[in-house]
Amino acid sequence: MATNRKRDRAYYEQRLMNEYPAIYSELLAGQHKSVRAASVAAGLVKAPGKLNLLKNSWKKATAIEQRDFIRWIRSSTPTATTKAVRPVVNSDGHLLTWSKKRIHAIMTGRSLDHTGTMREMGMNPRDTSLWSALRGGNRPTRIGGPLVVALEKWLQANRSV
Repeated sequence: MATNRKRDRAYYEQRLMNEYPAIYSELLAGQHKSVRAASVAAGLVKAPGKLNLLKNSWKKATAIEQRDFIRWIRSSTPTATTKAVRPVVNSDGHLLTWSKKRIHAIMTGRSLDHTGTMREMGMNPRDTSLWSALRGGNRPTRIGGPLVVALEKWLQANRSV
């Protein structure tokens, strides 16, 4: 049965000396703050990700620090007045249900037809991809690129309708 090897400072220093002599000499010259930093540079140790650093810091924070951090997060996230634009299509390029309903509501409320809506968006009124996507059916049409951008802007411009 194999025994577990101890992965301490001495272990990594030995590996650096044997497998990565250039990095080991940099460590000895003071170019790396510690054996761990040199091991990260050599790829022997994986540096912790930012999320892990945040989680670790959260665990070590006092209740007051955690409360202050939550207040800071709430103050720096978008509010109702600076609300971010919701996506109108899914990852496959199909219109989301909410966007279909909203487009129909705006068109009905403003008495717009398909060509008028496309003109307002600055798109070719003969392009039927949006209308095929709105109809759906067994094989809904995908939309993408400039049409998605134009549709997001049009929905934002008509948010009060």
